[in-house]
Amino acid sequence: MNYGGSDGRGMDPGLRREQAEQEAWARQNAYQPNIPPRYDGYWGSEPPQPPMPDWQRGGYHMEDAPCDDEDPVDDTNDGDFDLPDGDMDAPSAPDVDPMGNTGVDRRLEEQRSRTVREHLGEFWKRVRRPGPESGAEPDAVNGAIPPMDGPGLAGDPMGKGGVPMGDSGLSGPVPAAQIHPGGRTLVWVLAAVTVLVAVGIMVGTELFRISSITVTGNSRISTQEIISLSGVKVGSSVLTLNEAQIAENIARNRYLKLVCVSHDNHRVTLQVYEREPAAYTSVRGYFYTMDIRGMVLEEYSSDTDLKHLIYVQNMNVHSCIRGKHIDLYDRGVMDVYLQLMLEFKAMSLTDTVKELYLEDLDSISLTTASGFYVRLGDETCLHQKLRSMMLTLAELERMGYVGGTVDVSVFTKPSYRPEQVTDIAG
Repeated sequence: MNYGGSDGRGMDPGLRREQAEQEAWARQNAYQPNIPPRYDGYWGSEPPQPPMPDWQRGGYHMEDAPCDDEDPVDDTNDGDFDLPDGDMDAPSAPDVDPMGNTGVDRRLEEQRSRTVREHLGEFWKRVRRPGPESGAEPDAVNGAIPPMDGPGLAGDPMGKGGVPMGDSGLSGPVPAAQIHPGGRTLVWVLAAVTVLVAVGIMVGTELFRISSITVTGNSRISTQEIISLSGVKVGSSVLTLNEAQIAENIARNRYLKLVCVSHDNHRVTLQVYEREPAAYTSVRGYFYTMDIRGMVLEEYSSDTDLKHLIYVQNMNVHSCIRGKHIDLYDRGVMDVYLQLMLEFKAMSLTDTVKELYLEDLDSISLTTASGFYVRLGDETCLHQKLRSMMLTLAELERMGYVGGTVDVSVFTKPSYRPEQVTDIAG
């Protein structure tokens, strides 16, 4: 498309002359990087641009633009940025615009298509298909739909008839041929997945339904009582088992502790630990039994029935409540108690030791059922000291000694002094 007079090569001679001047200026100033910064229609230190023709100068918001039609009422064409004022070699005498506006050179009109805004050509025939309600028939040769008038169609390209244009710029209903076939496939896939999930849930529920419950680790408390406490029921799903909740339920009996929950398909096993009284202590005239980990089990007003347990003295108790671990003022005393009770059980000394004194952790001592008083010293190397005590007592009993003091505070050099056992508690 040519916007001016032609010299046979598609360009106005004046424009070609101006282009030649710009190219010559660009070659001259192409390698001059040290040009001082200045303002000549731009900011920065780049090489200056060639001068702009006067007819191109002036903002398109200026009221005194070259194309101002001087009409004080109608300012439709005032300041139009692409309308030259006729200076230099620019087209002059703006008159008619084939687009519907005034102020354009007639020579431009000759180069423009009068149907530039009409939707013509094979592209629009192929894309713009009317809805079935239009009644239009396809072309018999290539199947194209002839142009149609109406809102949003060829006769009304901007949709000014009141029918809004769609996101694609087309109006009318979308023909069925344009619906992506993947949409239906997705619907079928989602439906199939939903059915499979439902079937899986039904099959899984039957497959993991609990059919039997077994309890291990109990000797004094019945299996049925433990199952009732746990809350696990035959017929429920294995997938709904909550081990933390089962442990909390079983712990309501202070003699029980859950070790683990296991299941083999539809068979569930509850492994528990039964607490047994291993020692007792006295607090403000009452006697309390404890297991080897310090869980308070029962309260007594007399120790008559507790002589078979280890009597732990001078523990400096803060509080003693059934169903809770004993609370001591000195945490170190509790640590020594736990270590010694575990060693007693591991070495089968629970029937040998009768009394344990923990008032001073630098001078721990105990008495045995055979009448020996044993000094253990501080809380270090308790395992070695107890082992040395066992060997020493066995040798003394073999030699016929009864009673006396055995010192294993230095476990590599045990000593014995045959004398009557002193009543420390008294």
